[in-house]
Amino acid sequence: MMFSALTVAIAITATTASAAPVSLPARTTSALALRSGGFGKPTKSALALRGGGVTNDQLSNTLAGVLIASGLQGWYAPKEQMKMYAPGVKLSDEEVFFLRALQGLNVVQGLTMMAAAESGLSAATIVCLFGQAMSTTANIGLLEKLEVKTGPIVGCIALFGTLGELARRGVITSDLASNINNVMLLASVGEILKPEPIIKAFLGKREPSALSKSLLQNFSWTKFNTGLFLLISKRTGKRGLGLAAATASNTLNVIATMRRSDEIGVKKAGLIFWAVVSGAFSLLALKNEKDQA
Repeated sequence: MMFSALTVAIAITATTASAAPVSLPARTTSALALRSGGFGKPTKSALALRGGGVTNDQLSNTLAGVLIASGLQGWYAPKEQMKMYAPGVKLSDEEVFFLRALQGLNVVQGLTMMAAAESGLSAATIVCLFGQAMSTTANIGLLEKLEVKTGPIVGCIALFGTLGELARRGVITSDLASNINNVMLLASVGEILKPEPIIKAFLGKREPSALSKSLLQNFSWTKFNTGLFLLISKRTGKRGLGLAAATASNTLNVIATMRRSDEIGVKKAGLIFWAVVSGAFSLLALKNEKDQA
């Protein structure tokens, strides 16, 4: 149901306000991802329906599980997570903020995908709007620590929350809410191509580090990927195509990050792994849709 995903989002926001940093082991992350993807012990009927293959629902739910688990790990323990990709990098408060902003959005994308699978795209839009409001709220304290003006950020929180609530109550149609949300998400392509305005909005006159700029671009690309998933799924009526588009876009995101890996101090091995995984998800989702046509 929609409210099961929404409840998770609320719980995440509540815990991020007070919980001590913890690190999710790789084994735990893998278990969460596999369980969410439906890779527990399969029934005979499930195997028959699958024909022994991997369905787009399983791909989508597995990716959602990975996004949520990785996002929670990065939010609760950003410095520990960064050690896996850049052992020699010591994160500044500014870089911690951008990593947490990125990983909070990864959680939102995962919850959005789960809501789409459980309750449809209208519910997914509402979860996405509330999730963006909650994720942004969770990072206000970090912005205050950086002595950044939070007025515009609070305005964004109010916008996301108001739109989500109006859609939930039926005051605005699901189509209108979806269109507004998709436009806001897909407009992130402007941030990817020209990040200076959004950097100024976050940091004012402070010059960000190369890693901060990279994380911000990843943040903007994640918003764009979420918008692609929702838009393509809605336009075609096939969530598999939405998944294929989003993961193909994310593959480009990872490749772009690889090109600046030396500058930001991140090892290429981990990025290559994610590029391969993301590309494989895209190809499998597209193949499944073609096989069903």
